[in-house]
Parts: sequence; C-alpha cells; structure tokens
Amino acid sequence: MPRRCLRRPMTCEQRAFACQHLGLAHQQAHRFARRWSMAVDDLIGPAYEGLCKGAIGFDPALGHRPSSYLVPKVKGELLHYLRDTGFSLLPGVNYVGGRVASRSLLPV
Repeated sequence: MPRRCLRRPMTCEQRAFACQHLGLAHQQAHRFARRWSMAVDDLIGPAYEGLCKGAIGFDPALGHRPSSYLVPKVKGELLHYLRDTGFSLLPGVNYVGGRVASRSLLPV
C-alpha cells in the first residue's frame, strides 16, 4: 500500500508542537487497539500522521485547546488506516471490545 505524505512540510514550531502532544496520539492508538483488538504498534504510525497533520493545521490564535483539534485529526487518521487495511467497519454499529454491542441504526 503506498504511503500518503503530508501536503506541506512541517516547520520547527509545528514539530515542537507535535512533540509536546505525542501523548494524545499514544492515548488514541491505545484506545483503538483495545476497542478493535489490534496491536498498538500497528496504530502508532497512523496516529502520529494524524498528529502531524493536526499540528500543521492548528491555529492557536483562534483560542481553542489543542486537544480539541488534535484528537479528531488523530481519530480520523486511525479510521482511515482501518478502512485502508480492509478492517471491516459497519456504519451505525456500536462496537465494544471489538464486538458488536448494538445495531441501533441498521435496518431489521
């Protein structure tokens, strides 16, 4: 599978910002690993990629907390990774521990 690359190179400030928030990427990777019963090592790379994309797009002048912007970016990259690797996700299904908990939005 070809690797996607960042559209813009990161500046030194953006790299420092991303390094300060590595914990967010680790937290989300561990959360996804528990939820989908996957190895954390497989999810760290996409989580870092989302963190880097978030660091490039974050604007501190808007006054928002960094985590409010970075966590959805990291989650999005993790979901893209799961989709691209063929991991099957059903829309409208609540998964708990990698198993289906409810099918609230699926037609019966």
